[in-house]
Amino acid sequence: MGGMEAMELRQFLSGLDLTSRRILVLTYTEGLNETEIGLVLDMPAQRVRESLNRLRHQAKQAVSFSFGAHASVSGGMVAV
Repeated sequence: MGGMEAMELRQFLSGLDLTSRRILVLTYTEGLNETEIGLVLDMPAQRVRESLNRLRHQAKQAVSFSFGAHASVSGGMVAV
C-alpha cells in the first residue's frame, strides 16, 4: 500500500467510533473471530459480523473514492 492509500485508510480509521475500531483491532491485530469478539465486547456475534461487513464496505468506499475503481478490500486488506 502506498503512502496516499495508507493516509486515506488512517483518515477512515480515525473517524470511526471506539467500538468499530475495537472490532477491527480484535479482528485484524488479535486474530479473534466474531464469536470471540462478541464475548470481549459483550455483543452478539451476528452484530459483530454485520459491523465487520459494514466497516469493510466503508473502507472500500473511502479508498475507492480517492483512488478510483481499482481499490478493493478483501479479507480486511486494502489492495489497489
